[in-house]
Formats: sequence, C-alpha cells, structure tokens
Amino acid sequence: RTHLHMSKKGVCMFCQQSLLSCPPLPLLSLLTSLACPVMTRLSNVYCYSLLQVRAFLESLPLHSVVADVGCGNGKYFGVRRDLAVLGSDRSAGLAAVAAQRLAAGATSAATGRAPVAAAAADVLVCDGLALPYKPCSCDAVLCIAVLHHINSRQRRVRLLQQLADVIVPGGKVLVTVWATDQEEPEKTIHKWKKIEEGQQARPHAHQQQQQQETTGPDYLVPWHLPFHRAGALAAAAQQSQGEISSKKQHSLSGLQVDQAKGAVVLQRYYHLFEQWELEGLIGEIAGVKIVDGFYDRSNWCAVFQKAV
Repeated sequence: RTHLHMSKKGVCMFCQQSLLSCPPLPLLSLLTSLACPVMTRLSNVYCYSLLQVRAFLESLPLHSVVADVGCGNGKYFGVRRDLAVLGSDRSAGLAAVAAQRLAAGATSAATGRAPVAAAAADVLVCDGLALPYKPCSCDAVLCIAVLHHINSRQRRVRLLQQLADVIVPGGKVLVTVWATDQEEPEKTIHKWKKIEEGQQARPHAHQQQQQQETTGPDYLVPWHLPFHRAGALAAAAQQSQGEISSKKQHSLSGLQVDQAKGAVVLQRYYHLFEQWELEGLIGEIAGVKIVDGFYDRSNWCAVFQKAV
C-alpha cells in the first residue's frame, strides 16, 4: 500500500479528505482510477502506430465489428470509419482518455488524416481475462501491447482464449508483444531491471515441463512521472527535498524519486517474448490456426484465425 494521492488545494481527489488525514491507496487503485494523471501521461506514450496494425484493420471486410482489447487511448478507433470498434481497457483512466478523444472527434492519430466523421466506436472498462462480450460476437480482435504485461504463462493462454472465444468462425485476431530482440538494446534492455528467476513465483509442477521451452525474460521497466503531473506526490517530494537534496534518487513511501529529472520512477512489468514463443502459446488454443507472424519495431506479432 502506498500513500499516493492526487490533490487539488490540499484535498485528495479520491476520498475528498485532507491529504494529512486521508488513508493510503493501493497503487493499483491509483493506476486504474478515472482521475489518475498517471494514465493521462501514459496515454501520451501510446503515440506511435504500428504499420502492420493499420494494415490488419485495412484488410477487414466492410462494416466489421472489432474488439480492441487493451485499447489504451483509442488511437486505432479512426483507422477505418466504416468499422464498429468496441474498445476496452483495464485502466479507467485510459478508457476515459479514449472516450474524450471520441467525444472530440480526435480519433485520427493512427491515420495521419483529420477526422471527417465520427468514428463508430465505444469504450468500456473491463478485464481482458474476463471479457463481457458474447461468444462469436466480433469479426476481429486487436490486442496490441497487452499480453506482455500478463505475469504467467497460464494467464497469457487464458487471455488468448478469451480473444478466440469472442470472434466468429473465420474471424481473425492480431496480437503484438515486446520482443527480446530490441532494435536499440542500449536504450532498452540494457537499462531495464531484469527479474531474476529466484524473484519470480515458482511454477506449479504441471507447468514446469511447458516452461522448459524457450521463454523470454521478465523485466521491470522504469517509467518517469513528472512531479507536475503527480499532484500531491510532487508536494510531498518538495517537502522532503531538504533532507535528500544531496541525492539524485531516493525512496518516497516505497516509490523511487529521481530529483535530477524531477519525476517519480514507476516500475512496469513486462515479459519479453522470444521468437516463436507467442506462436507456442497460440498453439494451445483449440480451434484456431496461425495465419501470419512477423517482427515489427521491436515487437513480435501474430495473426490467428478461428476455424470455420
């Protein structure tokens, strides 16, 4: 549990109490809160568009229904104006950003063109491991940069099964994950903290044989949240500045603060995928076949299709 609250004039935005008296919030509550500036900041990171994602959407039949699972800020909503897109995200903060973009007509980030009409899209908050859609209700599914945040093989397969369940026979799913083969390792994996085997949860006996296959490592990837976006956390850091002015980094309520960059350092979990590892997980899903696989900008990508 972490004392991490967003404030306005010394009042917590979550519990409406004085910051001096409000109870601590779990970090997960912060990250999934509607009022969370962390998610707004994270939305700015999701600015680039994988060309192959756009190509996948362009290949779909007219008026297809697409589930964008882990839609983030909704940047793919406006690629095809004739598609009906059902966006969902575990983060209420990111879902709110996507909804705001829809309301403002700003859904053309992935197209590079000004919006010409309102995108046929909607957004909801849900867990990708328990999708609320009826079976065989979507023509296609996007799951972009989501699976690598799932922290066990069993749960990764469960997510893929959820994606397979919602598509119609003949429907396709595009999944992308971060690859161990990073294009600029000196800027990525060489700076990230690798989670050693002893720090990971011990697998169940029936999973050990599966994990003997080649699997990628797990990392904690630092992400800097500027003080001016962290509300009360910035004020708390300033109050502590006199005690730690001689240090570049220090721990504040269990979090790392980088004084040199004026930011709180959050650690995000990533499982990096080896080549063919994603295909191996998809191979455990009954009734689907892999129709394409490729590498794109430090990501492994795969398209699978449900049997007719």
